[in-house]
Amino acid sequence: MAVALVVRLVDIFWTDSFWLPSNHTWSEIIAKRESGEMYLSLPRDLWAPFPIAVILLLVRLLWERLIALPVGRCFNIKETRCTQPVRNDILERAFKKYGKHQPDHDVLVGIAKQADWSLRSVERWWRRQRSWNKPPDMQKFQETSWRFLFYIVAFWTGLTVVYQKDYFWDTHHCWYNYPWHPIPGEIYWYYMVELGFYWSLVFSLFMDVKRKDFVEMIIHHVVTIALLSFAWAGGMGAKMAKYCKYHKLCDVLFIIFAVVWFITRLVIYPLSSIRSSRGIRGTDECIQRQQHTRMPVHTRRRRLQPLTY
Repeated sequence: MAVALVVRLVDIFWTDSFWLPSNHTWSEIIAKRESGEMYLSLPRDLWAPFPIAVILLLVRLLWERLIALPVGRCFNIKETRCTQPVRNDILERAFKKYGKHQPDHDVLVGIAKQADWSLRSVERWWRRQRSWNKPPDMQKFQETSWRFLFYIVAFWTGLTVVYQKDYFWDTHHCWYNYPWHPIPGEIYWYYMVELGFYWSLVFSLFMDVKRKDFVEMIIHHVVTIALLSFAWAGGMGAKMAKYCKYHKLCDVLFIIFAVVWFITRLVIYPLSSIRSSRGIRGTDECIQRQQHTRMPVHTRRRRLQPLTY
């Protein structure tokens, strides 16, 4: 019964009419791929990122130990944690009750009397208890440097891969002859490595620095895996500059990140990528206009005539 229900839900999720234009089915796509006529993307390809994620985790371990750690030491980044405060049941119960935020003066006075400590000693213990379990800056630097490395490599690799593609210059090409788009090898591996990277982030969440937004980060990574959203490395570079005490460089990188994020996410993405899909649902006009499916390389910068919807 449970298996039948799962199969039914999977069939509903992969309904042809939702994912594909009219008069096309998943069976057609599978048949073309199995026959070797063209390589098309299929949901079962999504198993490939898992072994890639394991490889990336091993590469990350080597990077953090052999490269990021010596670089961090060159900038005198703190490696050790704060000393753990003396164990005291009364103070620990109070700390659990009030959390990291130090309570009011009157409350602290009462806690000091219960523990038979001076008020100054309680305040000092509270500050140390609040900070001793925090990860050192070196650990944060190592994690951030790995993400910085991957994002910068992924950005330039992606740019190199799509630069010669027609749809990079005119997003309407994303819909010509859809869904019969063969997947070049470089596009396939780019997607698989990107997905593998975000799976590796999900796997390492329980080993990395425990963040305040732990749950939000899990949701973010899952959504990113689903959307394969484009990431830019400026934010990671700014964090590394912060740990190295280069505050001006941190501010400059943050400004660059904010400008690029605004332009790509709020201007180019909605006005170009999303806009090019207008009229796709419920009509095959773009698919039928075969005269636009090929654009010579020497004319790829030239815009096509705008489509009429």
